[in-house]
Amino acid sequence: MTRDNAALDAAVATFQEKGGIATLRAEMDAFHNLRLLLYAEYPQLKRNYPNQWVAINRTGVLASGDSQDEVMKTLRKSNIDTSTVALEYINTENSVFIL
Repeated sequence: MTRDNAALDAAVATFQEKGGIATLRAEMDAFHNLRLLLYAEYPQLKRNYPNQWVAINRTGVLASGDSQDEVMKTLRKSNIDTSTVALEYINTENSVFIL
């Protein structure tokens, strides 16, 4: 076994110990659903949190602030698992995208 194969085998074993593909799929679905919720709530978020960063989960807005770091610090202080939230900057200014 070469060093690269050993590293790959270790990664595969860890992945399987953590639930494998079923767990990964469930986490991806949960994140997708949070993003859908965020987009559905975006008009309300624009009214309540203009030009701020917000962290949201199924229960609502967990934290908001002027910077991403500020919001993340608030989440950590509250012992909230940051992998279970969607973080978004609520932009209320007109943006122009040039493709």
